[in-house]
Amino acid sequence: MNETISLMARAKASIDNGLSRLGKDIDFENPVDSILVTFASRAVASSNAIALLVSHGHEIEALSVLRTLAILSLWSRWIVDKDSSVRAEEALSEISKLDWESPWRENLWLLRAAHLNFESSLRQMFIELKSPKFYSKTGSVPWDHGAEKYFFSAPQAPAILDAAGLFMTHMVEALDTRWPEYFTELKEITKRQRREKS
Repeated sequence: MNETISLMARAKASIDNGLSRLGKDIDFENPVDSILVTFASRAVASSNAIALLVSHGHEIEALSVLRTLAILSLWSRWIVDKDSSVRAEEALSEISKLDWESPWRENLWLLRAAHLNFESSLRQMFIELKSPKFYSKTGSVPWDHGAEKYFFSAPQAPAILDAAGLFMTHMVEALDTRWPEYFTELKEITKRQRREKS
């Protein structure tokens, strides 16, 4: 688990350092730049929230934040894959809707994750997050263990942190694609990611 948290920390540091180096070169009149910076900001905040929730035993509550992180990383990779301006405008249009996660229910995210070569564990995580489930974990109130058998067991902390770390590396990869040479830690992060998954 400590290795996974370290992976998240390295990804966050890469984002922070890269955007600091970019500085005024970010063109906020360009929707691609604006949405990538915004998504990177929310990804860092989401990964912080996930680590905090898991550290306090709230794995179930961390899932909804992990879902947001999954969408942010996949949108970012999708935007920089090709036709960036068109896709950035599509993202802006989609997230401005009241129900901006509707493509999730249409399996669009899973198809995009496969197209962008997201790890098989992450594609499985997309499936899990797509399916609404009511999880149970005992210990929050007295005698709650008696009802645990009726619900899905809580997901394990290492699986959540592992997914969060991998989603963060995809966010860094998207930023590096947009701004080569500014996110120099990417190769080390990717190398570490592969070593941990082997």
